[in-house]
Amino acid sequence: MQPTLPKGWTQETYQWLRALGLASDPAPLLRQHREWQRAEWVQQRLDALQGLAPRELRQLLPCVRGLIRIADRVGDRDLRCYARQRLLEFHQALYDLNGVLPVMRQLELIIPQATLRRQVQGRRVVAALYDMQGDSERAVAQAQHALRAAQTLGDLRLLSQCEYQLAILYYRQGDLERSVQVIQRSRTNAQQANATIGVAEAWLFEGVLRRARGEYDLALEAYRNARPYYEQANFPLGVARCIANTGLVYWTMGFYEDARTHYREAMPLFQQLGSEWDVATCMLNTAILLQQDGDFDEAMTLYQEVSKRYEALGDREGVAYCFQNMASTLLRQQRFEEATQLAHRAILAYSQAGNLPMASHARLVKTETLLRQNRSQEALQTSQLVQSNLQTLNSPILQIDYHYLRGDAYARLGRHTDASRAFKQCLTQLQQTPALTGVPPEEVSIYLNRFREQAASIIGYYGRRGEWRQAWYACQMSKGNALRLAWQAPRRYPELRPTERQRLDALRRRYEEAAARESRARTPTQQRRSRRETERALTEWRAYQRQLAARYPRIRWQQPEPLAPDQLPIDSQTLVVEYALADDTLTLIWTRRESGRLRIGGAVQQVPAETIRSTIQQLLSLLEREAPTQTVFRESRKLYDWLIRPIEAQLGGIQRLIVCPHGDLHATPWGALQRWSRAISSWNVSLSAAAPPPRRGRSPSRWRSAKRRPRWSWQSPFRNSEGNRRIPVRGLVRCRAWFVKRRRWRRFGDAQHESSETTKPAAPLFCNR
Repeated sequence: MQPTLPKGWTQETYQWLRALGLASDPAPLLRQHREWQRAEWVQQRLDALQGLAPRELRQLLPCVRGLIRIADRVGDRDLRCYARQRLLEFHQALYDLNGVLPVMRQLELIIPQATLRRQVQGRRVVAALYDMQGDSERAVAQAQHALRAAQTLGDLRLLSQCEYQLAILYYRQGDLERSVQVIQRSRTNAQQANATIGVAEAWLFEGVLRRARGEYDLALEAYRNARPYYEQANFPLGVARCIANTGLVYWTMGFYEDARTHYREAMPLFQQLGSEWDVATCMLNTAILLQQDGDFDEAMTLYQEVSKRYEALGDREGVAYCFQNMASTLLRQQRFEEATQLAHRAILAYSQAGNLPMASHARLVKTETLLRQNRSQEALQTSQLVQSNLQTLNSPILQIDYHYLRGDAYARLGRHTDASRAFKQCLTQLQQTPALTGVPPEEVSIYLNRFREQAASIIGYYGRRGEWRQAWYACQMSKGNALRLAWQAPRRYPELRPTERQRLDALRRRYEEAAARESRARTPTQQRRSRRETERALTEWRAYQRQLAARYPRIRWQQPEPLAPDQLPIDSQTLVVEYALADDTLTLIWTRRESGRLRIGGAVQQVPAETIRSTIQQLLSLLEREAPTQTVFRESRKLYDWLIRPIEAQLGGIQRLIVCPHGDLHATPWGALQRWSRAISSWNVSLSAAAPPPRRGRSPSRWRSAKRRPRWSWQSPFRNSEGNRRIPVRGLVRCRAWFVKRRRWRRFGDAQHESSETTKPAAPLFCNR
């Protein structure tokens, strides 16, 4: 294929320089073209290597090596520095670190002898390569040295480039606030220097920062601003990256179809430019999205293709990551033997690449596949290899998964003491984890849902053993302590400025409004979109709280403590019911007082979560369509048998019922279940994400049920910026199609229409409850 040559290059020049770069003894070639061995000629060829596509960069690599040899022969120090800088920039743009160390060492030795301008450019490139190698300390030192030299020169273009590199390094260190400030200064300097590419790069990276901070609207705006600058500079690779990054923002927001659309748009552009890394990344992200949406066959096809691309690029970690995701996909498809083999291949590939944390995660995937095959002893042996890495890696996610899988293995082997110990360690780690700060934003909901399923499984284990007090504590440390990863707000903010309080309140209200819209969604499409909108609002709220915590170190976002059963502010006429929904079991834990003593009991039912979910959706659909009464009763009877019948023996003398749902049970139309119990029409029924905490100044003996008409209320698990007051609930009659029309539900003996209208912030499915 005829290569695309830079402006001013001839085919003869290309062939000669390419041969010079590949020759083991360049002396004969240098003698053939002595007239080309001039500093001006080499400088012109190096200056022409700007703004090239990845395919052209790859073809011209040998030419740059040839130019380095000519520069060394000429002996000009600036030229020698510049030639090596351009070669390293090629490797940086191609994500290729093979063979860069010798060139970096040579450049670091030459830099002090070069002019100040060349020193700035050389140190900036060296800093970028140290960052790619994971040596953050050296990278920052080189970038700061380059920035000081650029300030001495007063060159705005160089200053903008150095600030851009520093912003990237601060981002890697997790200092997002400082990174945003530096990248904005970089953009301002690039605009003053009329550096179009510099402005575009600054906008593009600001979009990355805004997404990391949870400011998705600003991220999308930044990518929209970057695109015209790339088009003006005739740099199509930048345009493609704007499109792909926009898809990543939509993925983080939960708009998976929009994300896939942008990846499909960006992928052909990357392929035309020969940017194989970007093509592989787009395909990998698309495969992950398909896996999340349940399209496993298509996801597996893409994973196989991506693994081949990574193998061709020599990226062992990329190949291992594909194997690990393929193993997880096969696990979802219950193809356990194939999943075990792929997980083992992922472990080997990670180990060869020297990535210890990911090798540990792959071992846990293999452990889970072995457990699903009832090979518990092998699973224990596989997980044992992870134990030595727990402390060094300091990964809460790894520790939670490790303890849970160990407990599951012990339970299957009948070693219940060891199982209880492992489950307790899992719940403790879950309760003490402050937030998933090291997890990419688009993956947070995946981990929270997994933690929720693990907690429900542990609760079911205690329930099957009849250890109801332990099951209660498990609820409080996981499900009942639902928002431990969502940064609880303190009661007061003495340090906050009025604008900060207003923004915090606005984000909270935005979440509550999104949650209310989610509760009113009817069709599956509306429910999916509204749920993602709620997740997005919650993520933004939490991100701003985290930002304030970093800005004001004295503010501590503390988690609520687990609640002991004896602390429940209930009397003999109140029954508290906790639900825990796992993949194949539904656990109920009830608590009440009798003769001043607290009693705890419960039941475990073998019913798949998918069956309960589909029944709830079917009942909601019937209520929405105002289906015949008998049809509605038939579906509601199923839910009654699962949710209420196991506790019927405890309903005598009850005037108040506190229901603590879990997962998809938050969408249950509880009012439709009244038909199956005569006593329920006189109850005061409350929905809560967790058991209610004790109130100050009121003892359980003085806590009485309100003597008023029956009503449904909601105790929000969230706290607003003013502290822990109750958030009123509005429009509950219309939420989740629980009661389609007031007049219709009068015939069912429902007294919901008598209650005053208040607001219900429905908790998102995104949360671990």
